[in-house]
Amino acid sequence: FNQADNRDVFAQASFDFGPQWTATAGLRASRVKFRTTDYFIVPGTLNLDDSGGVSYSATSPVVGVTWRASPTLNLYANAGKGFETPTFTELYYRPNGLTGLNTDLLASRSRHAELGGKWKVAEGQRVDAALFDITTRDEIVVDTNSGGRSTFKNAGRTRRSGAELSYLGQLGDEWRATLSLTALRARF
Repeated sequence: FNQADNRDVFAQASFDFGPQWTATAGLRASRVKFRTTDYFIVPGTLNLDDSGGVSYSATSPVVGVTWRASPTLNLYANAGKGFETPTFTELYYRPNGLTGLNTDLLASRSRHAELGGKWKVAEGQRVDAALFDITTRDEIVVDTNSGGRSTFKNAGRTRRSGAELSYLGQLGDEWRATLSLTALRARF
């Protein structure tokens, strides 16, 4: 029997500090718990009680600023921290054939930065562009994959940086178009 419980509380505020400028700040406090209860226990065999649990918690802030350069163009910059727990699938098997939850698996924690713009080219036509950089510690990656069972571990530091460009357009009453391009460099 598996149970997962997630509790979050968050707040966000915006402040217009000029006719064309808006500052935004947010904060999220998260607590995630995983618990498994093993009802299939066979005394005197290798099938022992694999019950257990693990919990994760973090506070993730974000700040940003937007400049309304014109009625059709917004430029922005954001920075923040992120938090991602393992899933039950990632926790389920321990390395080296051990049983029970992989309670050594940590949540990944990241820092994000993004610069971008949103441009309304014409009625029903929009172009978005962004540059981003994300550094993560304890990224959750596959450790082993054998016989249909995967184990997971935490990697060292990882980094993803790149650029995104997208076009969204209403080409008529019945036609819409979306085009997205991403250039990504990922290292871990």
